Amino acid sequence: MDILTGTLLRFKTLENDYGYARVIGKAPADHFIEIFDFFGEFEPAALSDKDRRLMYPQLLDTHTEIETSINGNWEIFMAPEEEFVPEDAENIIFSIGVDGDEKYQNILGIEVSAELGEGCPKMLIKQDAHIQRAVNVMRKKRL
Repeated sequence: MDILTGTLLRFKTLENDYGYARVIGKAPADHFIEIFDFFGEFEPAALSDKDRRLMYPQLLDTHTEIETSINGNWEIFMAPEEEFVPEDAENIIFSIGVDGDEKYQNILGIEVSAELGEGCPKMLIKQDAHIQRAVNVMRKKRL
């Protein structure tokens, strides 16, 4: 299954409603997603506003969560008409490697300097349980 950047995903949350995410980049076997800060009914107007991100983008195990649907919480909600690249893609940076020997890369696959990458999260593939915990924490912080 080829999941394009711009694909909208819907997932069942711990609050028993729906959350929404968009694929914003590809990794070798998985996809970077941005999770929106709205839940329940779909709000198309929020898609163009990066300020509506609930948290820093995540690397989702799309093979497990979408292609094999092991957890059954994630689904493709809407396929894009064309591929999508967020305006701030160059600035969405993750660290790769072990402490002291890290490299930094943005979601476009471009290596960036250690200075730009300082403080960025590690590039770790996350499954539903990891994403759900993070979403739950961030939702509570916004209340």
